[in-house]
Amino acid sequence: MKISVTCQCGKRLAASPALAGKRVKCPACGAALIVPEGDDLAAVRPVATGDAASDLWDDLPALAAANRSKSEDTLAAHHAATANQLLEEARTHVVEQKKKEDAWGTGQIISGLATMVFAGLWIGLALIGGRIPLYSPFLFFTGAIAFANGVLQKVNRSK
Repeated sequence: MKISVTCQCGKRLAASPALAGKRVKCPACGAALIVPEGDDLAAVRPVATGDAASDLWDDLPALAAANRSKSEDTLAAHHAATANQLLEEARTHVVEQKKKEDAWGTGQIISGLATMVFAGLWIGLALIGGRIPLYSPFLFFTGAIAFANGVLQKVNRSK
């Protein structure tokens, strides 16, 4: 059960029973207060503000760590293990994605070369037959573009 504390500035605070009888600092005005003990829920006594550095609020993280239970430690370990597992899955996903993108670049290189070879044969056979090829130069340039795109993907992946 929280202990209700009202500062002289009018700010109402709820203090933990562990703070009963301790000196605390009002977060609103900075005045030092003493949290009432047990049934002594009379008015809060202001304290002389001589040493603000020794204020109890500065010691709260250490107090919280000392009062932490084993279940919280187990929960923290579980969260850490889950986070490590998710990081490893993300790394694996990135590696697999890079392999897929690398395979895509390889496919573009192979298909570009195959298209250029086919277009070159078409152009050669058409010239041997005494014809002027119309579509095969476009096919050759399309293959060259696919080849260049695949090579550029490989170069960018290696950086």
